[in-house]
Amino acid sequence: MNPVRHVNEESALLHRRLKWFLFFRLTVAILGIGAILIYHGLGEIKQFPSRIIAAYSILVFACFVNILYLLLINKKWLNLKKLALFQIAVDIFLETGLAYFTGGSGSIFVSFYFASILAANTLVSARASFVFASASSILLSIVTIIYSLSAHRHFPLPLLPDEYVKTLAQGFQFILPYLFFFALMLHFVSYSSGRLARELKHERTLKEEIIQHIINGLIVVNTEGRIIFWNNQALQLLQVPEETKLGGRAITQVLAGENYRSLREALKNNQRVIQEITMPTGWGENLIIEVTTSPLWDEQNKQRGKIAILNDVSLKKKMDEIVKRTETLQALSTMSISIAHEIRNPLASIKGAIQEIKSIPALRLEDKKLMEIVIKESDRLNKIVTDFLEFARPRPVLKQKYNLAELLKEVTALLRNQFLAKNVDVHLQVPALLYGEFDPEQIKQVFINLGLNALEASAGNRKTKVVIKSYFSSRDRPGQAIVNHRTLEIKPDLGLTVEVIDFGKGIKSDDLKHIYEPFFTTKSKGIGLGLTIAYKIIQEHKGQILVESQEGRGSKFFVWVPSE
Repeated sequence: MNPVRHVNEESALLHRRLKWFLFFRLTVAILGIGAILIYHGLGEIKQFPSRIIAAYSILVFACFVNILYLLLINKKWLNLKKLALFQIAVDIFLETGLAYFTGGSGSIFVSFYFASILAANTLVSARASFVFASASSILLSIVTIIYSLSAHRHFPLPLLPDEYVKTLAQGFQFILPYLFFFALMLHFVSYSSGRLARELKHERTLKEEIIQHIINGLIVVNTEGRIIFWNNQALQLLQVPEETKLGGRAITQVLAGENYRSLREALKNNQRVIQEITMPTGWGENLIIEVTTSPLWDEQNKQRGKIAILNDVSLKKKMDEIVKRTETLQALSTMSISIAHEIRNPLASIKGAIQEIKSIPALRLEDKKLMEIVIKESDRLNKIVTDFLEFARPRPVLKQKYNLAELLKEVTALLRNQFLAKNVDVHLQVPALLYGEFDPEQIKQVFINLGLNALEASAGNRKTKVVIKSYFSSRDRPGQAIVNHRTLEIKPDLGLTVEVIDFGKGIKSDDLKHIYEPFFTTKSKGIGLGLTIAYKIIQEHKGQILVESQEGRGSKFFVWVPSE
C-alpha cells in the first residue's frame, strides 16, 4: 500500500472515531447535568449544596470544552492524536473531581474511568491506555484516602460537609483491598481492550493487504455513488494517481472522463453487468479491462452499495490474436514453399524467352516496349515470390552482441540513398553506444521495411520527414526511456526501443488491427508482406512491435527487443 495513502486512511479513521467519541462525551455530560437537576429539583442552582454545584460546574465545563473540540476537529493544522491525548487527560481529572464531590470511591462517576481507558485504547494506543489506567488508580486512591483521613483525623475537606464525609468514608481495612482490586480491574480492562484492538487491527490490516495485493482491481461504492473502498490495482488499471483522495468522493467526480462513461453507467445499474473498457496507455497500446459490476447486499437483503471488479485482459486478448495469427501463418507457411517453387521455375523460363525474343534485330519498337513491360512485371512477380519465401521459410535467429546505433546509421543511409531525389529528410536520434544481442541482418530488414513504409506514407508532402530514435527501456513501458539502465534490477525486462516516426496521412483506426496480416495493404503497389515479416522477426527475437497512429497526423512504430 502507498505509505502516503495509508497515513491518510489512518487519519480519516481517527477523525471519525474522535468525532463519535466527542458526541458520546457531550451526550454523557448533558445526561449528567439532567440527572443532577432532576434529583435535586428544578429550582435555582444556587440553592443546591456546594458539592452539587461543583459537580454541576464540572459537567458544564465538560460540555463547553467538548463543543470547543468539535469546532476545532476539522482544522487541518490540528494533530488529532495529540488532541485525543489531551482530551482523555482532561477527562481523567474531571472524573476525579466528580468522584471527589459525589462520594469518593462510592461515586457513580468512577465508572467513567473505564470509558476513558477504552477511549485511549481506541484513539491513541495500548501504552497510553495503560498510563491512563495507572493515573486513574492513583487519583482515585488519593480521593479515597483523604476521605478516610478527614473522617478519622477530623480535618475538613473543601466544599464537602463533615457529616457527608463521615457517612461515606471507609476504614483502611476496606480501602486498601478495594483500591487494589479497582486498580487491578482498570489495568485488566486496559490490557484486554488493547489486546482486542491489536487483534482487530491485525485482522483488518491482513484483509486490507490481501485485497490490496490481489491481481484484480476492486472498487466499492455506497448507494449514493460515493467511494467507500478501493485497492491499488484499481487505481493502476484506471490510471488514477495514487495520491488522489478517493474516500467519500462521488464516483462521477473521480472518474469523470469519457473513457469511464460505461463504468459509471454500470455502477448505476442494479443488475450484474460484465463489459470491457479501453484505456489508452500513452505508448501505442491500449489497456483492455474487463469490468464486472454487481449490487452489494447485507444480511437483511438490503442493498448497501455496488462493487466493481476490474481485470486486465489485455494479455489474454493479445495472446488470442497471436494464436489466431500464428495459425494463419502456419497454414500459409505450409503452402507457400510449394507455390513459390511452382511459380518461380516457369517464371524464369518466361523471362528468359522474352529476353531472347527481344534481342531479334527485326523486332518492331512497339513490340520491344511490350516485352520490356513483360520483363518488368516478371521481376515484380519474382520479388513477390521471394518476399513470400522469406516470410514463410523458417530462419534461425543468429544472435550476437551488436551496436544498434551503427545498424540504424546504415539503415538511415540506405533510406536516404534510395529516396535521394525525392527531398527526403531522415532524422536519426540515437546514442553512440546502444549494444544488444540480436540477429543484425534480420533486425536491419525490420527497420528497412518500417523506414520504407514511413517514407512512402509521407509521400505527397512538400518535404518528406521521418524520425528514427532509440533508447533503453523496459518491457512493460517500451515507450519510456531509462536513463540509468544499469540500475534496473530485473535484467530480462531491460531492452532496446526503436521509434520510427512519420508525419504522413496516418492509419485508419479500422485498419490498425489488420496491419500485420499477410497481404493486407493500403498501398496501390504494395503486396502487404513488409510489416508481416517485420512482426515475425520481432516475435522470434521475443520482442514486441506496437503502433500509435492518428489520421492526418502520422504514425509512430515502437519496436522493442530484449537487450540480452
